[in-house]
Amino acid sequence: ADRELPTVVLYSHYDVVGASEKGWQSDPWTLTSKDGFLYGRGTTDNKGPILAEMLAVQRFIYSHGNQGNVVFICEGEEESGSRGL
Repeated sequence: ADRELPTVVLYSHYDVVGASEKGWQSDPWTLTSKDGFLYGRGTTDNKGPILAEMLAVQRFIYSHGNQGNVVFICEGEEESGSRGL
C-alpha cells in the first residue's frame, strides 16, 4: 500500500440465510444451469456483486493506472450479526 495515495474500502458479504427446498426446482445449495441461466442460493447476494467490484477495480487500474489503494472486506457472518468483524 502506498500511504501517499487515497484508500477505498469495499465491503461485501458472502453468507446467506437458510432456505427450505420449497419453491426451488433444484437443490438451492447446488449451482444449477437451466435454459442458459444459473440458479443457486446466494449467487446474487452477494457473490455476483463481489466479483463485479473486483472486475471493476481491475478494469479501472488497467485503463487509468494505479490511482490508489483498494481494500476488499468480504465477510461470512453478515447474516448472523457480523460478530467477528
